[in-house]
Amino acid sequence: VGVVCAGIAILTVGVWLGTLLPIRSNAGKPRSASHGHQHATSTGGGAHSHGSHSNRSHPHGGRDDDILLLDGSTIKTLDLKQTRIHLQDVWRNLRIPATIVEKPGLSEHGLASPVNGIVQKQSVVPGQAVSPGDELFRLRVTDEALSQAQVDLLNAITRMDVIDAELARLEPLIQSGTVSGQRKRELTYERQQLDAQRQLHAQELLMRGLNEEQVEAIVETRELVRDFVVRLPGHASHDEKKIGDEEESNYSIESVIARPGTTVKRGDDLCRMAYHAELYLTGSAFENELDAIVKVADDQQPLSAVFGTRDAEYRREGLDIEYIDNHVDEASQTFSFYIPLKNEVMRDVTTEDGVRFRTWRFKPGQRAHLAVPIEKYADHIRLPVNSIVRDGIHVYVFLYLHAHGDEHEYRRVPVEVAFQDEQYAV
Repeated sequence: VGVVCAGIAILTVGVWLGTLLPIRSNAGKPRSASHGHQHATSTGGGAHSHGSHSNRSHPHGGRDDDILLLDGSTIKTLDLKQTRIHLQDVWRNLRIPATIVEKPGLSEHGLASPVNGIVQKQSVVPGQAVSPGDELFRLRVTDEALSQAQVDLLNAITRMDVIDAELARLEPLIQSGTVSGQRKRELTYERQQLDAQRQLHAQELLMRGLNEEQVEAIVETRELVRDFVVRLPGHASHDEKKIGDEEESNYSIESVIARPGTTVKRGDDLCRMAYHAELYLTGSAFENELDAIVKVADDQQPLSAVFGTRDAEYRREGLDIEYIDNHVDEASQTFSFYIPLKNEVMRDVTTEDGVRFRTWRFKPGQRAHLAVPIEKYADHIRLPVNSIVRDGIHVYVFLYLHAHGDEHEYRRVPVEVAFQDEQYAV
């Protein structure tokens, strides 16, 4: 009885009473669950049958040292819990520290000014979520080369219009024989040259930062572009983009470099942006763990990652190793391996001004632990680590027998622990 009391003292620390529950009928009477009991008592000398519950038999001569009686109030006070168990394949994991990092060339972006100009308007703030096609800045163009290219384009278009009007005037005169057809051929050739120049100037404007819509607007309105709107580039145009589309709002403004009134040159950064919808989880392993990491990668064995503390723990299952680095850190003598990590949106809010802010679950610099499967244990029982009780070199769990009114009867059963981690014992 003293040993059992010691077991109770240990159990009060946790929230689990390690029990192996028999399957019950609707009437509440136990039915045979000998398969589970055999595995639970295999180290204690054979299968345990329900016929022994009422007799409270004991391998040491019928004493009740292994019987524990708890009333309902005690169970409630200690916050003890019971769980059914089953045989399963369990992997022993290698615990490896990891850190979330940005994906090179994908997670961090700079937005450069496409033209020389003066910042007239700043439409974004740090932390704001933006989508392809959103207006970020408005510039007053001071780029002489851009302005000259626009003037040359309009000159070519104007001269083409003049030639078209002249050809229209000459056409009836040529038909009547009053004017020679040579003049028409000369004008037609000149118009072809001007059309080639028009296409060349349009291409120059595209190279200097204007988009096709702006070039078409110059041709239609015959007005120079004085204010240049800088938008977030992307696959979706501003008209096609769906407002509030979560898949298109994965960019956020990290910092704003150019302020209103700032003079910028072509190529100067206006702001820095981040794309955190996809990140890397970087594990750091030692050389003696390399073979295990390579085998897991070759077998495409899924990993799991644990973030946060035990009180606020978050797990991500089904992770795969993408590649293993070929460099070793000189200071720590560890090598890195990289796991793609899809991010999750925790919070999405839009202010009264229409500014949208997004909070991601995973952030660069956040630490985690990887569970790398290295050894498989077939047909074992996995229990919460707080459900086992140690008495010297002996390890026990408590098997639920039945209830006597408000009293619940348990039997202490010896087991062997193959391995355990911070959460589970197998």
